[in-house]
Amino acid sequence: MSKDNDEDVVKRSAENLREAKENFQEKTARIIDKGRSSEIALTILRKPIVIILIIVAIVLVVFFLYTTLHVSDESYKIENYEALWNQSLADFRSGNSTIDQYCINRVHDEDFCNRYWSLQYFD
Repeated sequence: MSKDNDEDVVKRSAENLREAKENFQEKTARIIDKGRSSEIALTILRKPIVIILIIVAIVLVVFFLYTTLHVSDESYKIENYEALWNQSLADFRSGNSTIDQYCINRVHDEDFCNRYWSLQYFD
């Protein structure tokens, strides 16, 4: 019996040793993988060209978005101005507004109105 017990202990010890070795190898592999990934990150961060490229890319994206929004806003203003100009001129031509009303309107022909005001002061 003692011999069977000793053999069981030896087998269990060998099995435990094998499991411990496998666990140690797995943990070592995980640590090495983490080390490699952090080495890659450190290598990237150590090189200033990568950081500069990232910053330039961010600046370009922001500039593109700003320009796109600004241009669309300006085109809306131009369309709105042209519509007001056409409406004001149509009202003046149809007789729905007088020269005074046309000239105090926000959108009007500056040169025409300046000539009108100068003629009016000659009286």
